[in-house]
Amino acid sequence: KLPEPLLTASRRPPYTIMEAKKREMINEERTVIDEDLIIQAVLEERKYNLDETIPDLKVEEDVNLDKIDSLSLTHKKIFSISNLDGFNLRKLVLNSNIIEKIEGLDHLVNLEWLDLSFNRISKIEGLDNLVNLKDLSLHKNKITKVEGLDNLKKLQILSLGENEISSMGVFQDLRKFKSLRVVNLRGNPVSRNDSYISSVIAFLPHVQYLDFKLLQPTPEQKDYYPSDLDRLVKDEKKNA
Repeated sequence: KLPEPLLTASRRPPYTIMEAKKREMINEERTVIDEDLIIQAVLEERKYNLDETIPDLKVEEDVNLDKIDSLSLTHKKIFSISNLDGFNLRKLVLNSNIIEKIEGLDHLVNLEWLDLSFNRISKIEGLDNLVNLKDLSLHKNKITKVEGLDNLKKLQILSLGENEISSMGVFQDLRKFKSLRVVNLRGNPVSRNDSYISSVIAFLPHVQYLDFKLLQPTPEQKDYYPSDLDRLVKDEKKNA
């Protein structure tokens, strides 16, 4: 017969669920952005687009890193945004990785399109210098609050679907972006609110598409005018 401590231990699962998840993350394969990865991505994109101007799509010497303005690194198990110094990108796609923090983008001041969907990001940050950004996707992350976007005055498309945003205050937060035309919040707790569509129409009159659908408000939705909006409009007139 086993001694009592050993007997108890033998009956206990080897790891709790949280411990198992932590061990899985520790053992998870992770990739760092480097020159080889970037060259590989450029060659893959050329092959996908059938760029016939390059005689041999496998020749790495034909990739001029200084002239790259679009970079797609999807499904690469990248865990950190780094080593992009020196690039002058207009489009950066990093969806479907394991990124937890938005960082390493300060120098990409000409960036117009940024896709960080399907990652593990919990906070919107590190975007202050991206003043030319027009299209931002943070779909399917762990975001609970809309913040860190104040300098993105040119933002036209914002996708925050399948996150954890629950506050109706999100519409007030987005009102300042007068160029915003497309918003996606589908799959967030806030989208299940009874006055969800009415609030978008009231607070964001410039938005034309909501959750991938053309906004076509009913008469009731058009007439919706929350008290918070009245106060907000008065404050805007004072500060005009």
